[in-house]
Order: sequence, then structure tokens, then C-alpha cells
Amino acid sequence: VKAMADSFQLHTLLKHDQLHQQQKKGLIFTQFLEGAIDFKPTYKYDPSTNSWYTGEKNRAPAWCDRVLYYSQNDLLNVVNYRSYTEMIISDHKPVSALFDARIKKVNPEKERDVLEQITWKLDKQENETLPQV
Repeated sequence: VKAMADSFQLHTLLKHDQLHQQQKKGLIFTQFLEGAIDFKPTYKYDPSTNSWYTGEKNRAPAWCDRVLYYSQNDLLNVVNYRSYTEMIISDHKPVSALFDARIKKVNPEKERDVLEQITWKLDKQENETLPQV
């Protein structure tokens, strides 16, 4: 696994990715998406290095750090999904995702009505929780 990760055979490794396998079976995060992974596994490194774990447990590299998202009607698109290999303070490499979001136009009248309803409900809830004398 380490040699394949080092030679960027990521497509082959991702075929065995537990998250993707469980999603395909419909067992977890069924409606969530993830950007294309084009970075090495984010776990397990010797702390303070970019070297794969060399401890006695001999952990295999894996993508443990992920950004999953939910989007209806393709309103959210991944622009950049990456790992930060320069971060060496942990046995993990952090990841981030940058999204392009299409925002629907807000109807000001409906927005005002919703805000009034929320305010009324919150006021009512607060008044009901005040001590009675």
C-alpha cells in the first residue's frame, strides 16, 4: 500500500477504500458526495514527518480525513479538494475543500414572514420558561 501511494497509484488504492465501499452498498452517508481524491492517503504518518508510519503496529496508509457534502440539484460543486502534506504536527494530514455554491434568489417577503414566525416562536418559548410568581 505504501509503495502504491508513493507512486500515486491512487485509483487502484481507492477501489479498496472502506468509505466508498460502504457508500456503494448503501450502508452509510448514502446521499453525501466527495470531491475527486488526487492526494496521497492522509493517515498514518510518523509524527513530525512526511514518512509513513514505522511503528510496531504497521498501520496501512488510508484516507481517514475527508470532506463529505450534500447538494441538491448540483447547487454545490467542488472547486478544490486537497491535503496539506506540509503539515507535520500529527500522524494525519489535514484536508480542505473549496466549493462553488449557487445561491437561489431570496424572496424578501417570504424571508420577513419566516423571520417573524421564528421570532414569535422564540419569544413564546422564552416567556413560557420564565418563572411564574
